[in-house]
Amino acid sequence: MKLLYKAKVDLHIHSNNSIDSKLTIEEILEYYESNGFTAIAITDHNEFKGSIIANKISVEKGLNLKVLFGAEIETAIGEVIIITTTTPPRNIPGSIGEIIDLARDYNGLTIAPHPYAPDRKGLRDNLINGDARKIDVIEVWNSKTDRKWNEMALNTAKILGKPGIANSDAHHQKDLGLAYTIIEVDEVKPDEIITSLKNNRILRIIKGRD
Repeated sequence: MKLLYKAKVDLHIHSNNSIDSKLTIEEILEYYESNGFTAIAITDHNEFKGSIIANKISVEKGLNLKVLFGAEIETAIGEVIIITTTTPPRNIPGSIGEIIDLARDYNGLTIAPHPYAPDRKGLRDNLINGDARKIDVIEVWNSKTDRKWNEMALNTAKILGKPGIANSDAHHQKDLGLAYTIIEVDEVKPDEIITSLKNNRILRIIKGRD
């Protein structure tokens, strides 16, 4: 019988490389390593810098925690998160279609964050139109978004047949780990995490700390 593993992941976290976050990279790594997370992605606004630094520190310290590369990109039709497993390029494209292509080129995926939150720059109904339909995963529970808007995201994920995940969207220490996703993986490796998410091997979404 093939041995399968459960992976605990939070793929939407902001370090102080984002202007609206107070979290240091060291605080983020300490929390998720000590609380048994398998993988995280630091997704600062419009840049990969925070995730690149975090990945380097994680490797140098020999942490069990896998740190994926990420960024939350603002486009003309709304924000999209890009996650990669290999160091991404410096230049980030500005359109949804180009970002989706970039993610695939770098062994990654795209996530629609907080798509319906009225006070955020989500994709909203653009999710069901044009290139945005090609996004891999929808964030159906964001710990900083009201239930009503999260439920709208969940409904859209069901309609489109997309995997739905939960993320903390942490900007402050009290936000860390407030929401996350448990997935099934064949191996505890970044590429396997991406593959499992794309294949909707979601076991559970956590809407608050256990």
